[in-house]
Amino acid sequence: MRPPITDEPLLQSASLAHMAQLCRELGVRNEAFHAKINADLQIQKAGELLQAGTMLTSCDDFGLRLGARHHPRDLGAPGFLLMAAPTAGATVVTARLTA
Repeated sequence: MRPPITDEPLLQSASLAHMAQLCRELGVRNEAFHAKINADLQIQKAGELLQAGTMLTSCDDFGLRLGARHHPRDLGAPGFLLMAAPTAGATVVTARLTA
């Protein structure tokens, strides 16, 4: 089921897909926290969630570790466009032409 249409932009959970696993690897055993990660989030909530991950793990480079696990394919079709295009700008042009 698609999330309801709102005026507030949403951040797809794919952007945080690896966060629950990273938290577990760093010793966080809070399943309620892990469940929040797997939902679509409003952008301002994503920042709060990342900050909470940093605090729970006591890992100052938490965001860097999470970013290192992210791959463009995690974004679906837009990610594949990014990987195939010679530049990010070409991806935007291609996406506009195919929309």
